[in-house]
Amino acid sequence: MGGAMAKKQNRYVFKRDWSVGNAAAENDQKFLENCFIDTGYIEQLSNLDNNKSIVLGRVGIGKSAILAEIEASQHHIINIDPEQFSISYISNSTVLKYFDNLGVKLDPFFQALWKHVLCVELIKKKYKINTKEDSNSFYQTLRGWFIDNEVRKQALEYFSKWGGVDFWETTEIRVRELTRKIETDLGGVLGGGAASVEAKVSGSERLTEEEKTTIRERAQKIVDGVQMHALHEVISTIGREAFNSKYDNYYILIDDLDLEWADNQVRYRLIRALIDTVQRFRKIRNLKIIISLRSDLLETVVNETRGAGFQEEKYEDYFIRVNWSVEELRNLVDIRISELIKEKYTQNEANFYDIFPERVFKKKPTFDYMIERTLKRPRDIILFVNKCFDVAAGRPNMTQRLIVQAEADYSSSRLNSIMEEWIEIHPDINIHVEMLKAMRARFTVNDIPVDELLEQIMRYGDFEKSKDPVTRTAHNVFTIAKVDRVEDALEFLGVYFHVLHKVGICGIKTGRSGRPSWSEGGVGSIPPKAINLESKIYIHPMVWMALGIGGVEWGGADSPISP
Repeated sequence: MGGAMAKKQNRYVFKRDWSVGNAAAENDQKFLENCFIDTGYIEQLSNLDNNKSIVLGRVGIGKSAILAEIEASQHHIINIDPEQFSISYISNSTVLKYFDNLGVKLDPFFQALWKHVLCVELIKKKYKINTKEDSNSFYQTLRGWFIDNEVRKQALEYFSKWGGVDFWETTEIRVRELTRKIETDLGGVLGGGAASVEAKVSGSERLTEEEKTTIRERAQKIVDGVQMHALHEVISTIGREAFNSKYDNYYILIDDLDLEWADNQVRYRLIRALIDTVQRFRKIRNLKIIISLRSDLLETVVNETRGAGFQEEKYEDYFIRVNWSVEELRNLVDIRISELIKEKYTQNEANFYDIFPERVFKKKPTFDYMIERTLKRPRDIILFVNKCFDVAAGRPNMTQRLIVQAEADYSSSRLNSIMEEWIEIHPDINIHVEMLKAMRARFTVNDIPVDELLEQIMRYGDFEKSKDPVTRTAHNVFTIAKVDRVEDALEFLGVYFHVLHKVGICGIKTGRSGRPSWSEGGVGSIPPKAINLESKIYIHPMVWMALGIGGVEWGGADSPISP
């Protein structure tokens, strides 16, 4: 449907209820059902012999839509909602906080939580366990699996000990039981009964460094031994006894990990534990656990759990990074416009150029103009088209003036979206963009006036404790209100533009020839030390209007982001 441009627009009267979809996949069922574009990811994720199972991409790239299509196309689906975890209970546990602050690594416990929950959810689905009677009946089957040798008996004992036989219970109840059990075992390390445990945990009873070391070592042994061997045997036995048919495939889908379902530090460690768990469950050949994860959230998880031995490259075989070509996005828009026109007017096919003018600014193909003002994400182009429909309500034709009018609101919403997307990693990102308001659409680093640089540095003066790398660099290399050396200025600007490049606000060209580099949601970002005084900076056209940048109309072969 993305063929040649029509010679003229067909005349429709635009209405306020016109839309080619919702920005969020969960609210876009109608268009997803009728207009889903499979760009090859579904086959990779559905294939149980393919390790690809962690769907990565930035906000609005279509991760949730991919999981929704998997759910619609497969028979045995288990959805795990992170909010089902009793995370508030874990986050508020004074016992866990005490041992965490003492330096005890709780990661094995978080892994055990995921493994336990996933095992039980699988069994519930497979054997249709919904009541206590169902559970009691199945437990006899379970005994038969584990009774024939000592190793498997340990696995059976695990289920009895950790509440696994109560298969009908909710995930939240099971997580609470597991947490209470580890709290009790850890409390035993402190000794002296409940009053003594409370005194130590509350801090009212002070410990010597030697006492802390002894407690830490004993507690770590308990955490490290959270029935991990028995759990591994449970996973192996489930795969062997219950999930051994290549024609009876099961998929566990986990989405919404980016929502505020836990205290951030707990959430990061649970996500890291989940990634480890996905790898472990590959032993079950007709099961696949598929999770979706924002690229920036993965970066945060890696940074926050790096000390726990997480190495991103070890999991590269499991990552599937979602991106879209211009042709695929054009096809997506054409199909959705056709669906809209069929619903409102006629059953005849329609495409983008049946609604929009062929060109804007005399020479620029309209779709090229609009797609250049996106981060090549479905959400961006859907929102831009919808904004155009809004401003054209009641009119028979879409015009260049209406498109530009829609762009103003669209540009502001996209800049706000970028800042919201990256605020966990870069909490001062709203300050970072301020300096760009004084810039041209493209410039060299050397063009930045000293007074503008000084003004930007001053903005960070009240944020000495910020964890934002740009702010930290400003405080590390400058005495606030003073720029002494070019080297210091360049060190700051290297980090500054590295971050703006990573989040998609700027493109960078470090050499004399070639095209600017644009980061795909943090992937391929140019390192700070590669940015020098001669580096060219290109502010993304998507945010020109939001930043009040007049810009130049980029087009033709030299356009830095043209299709």
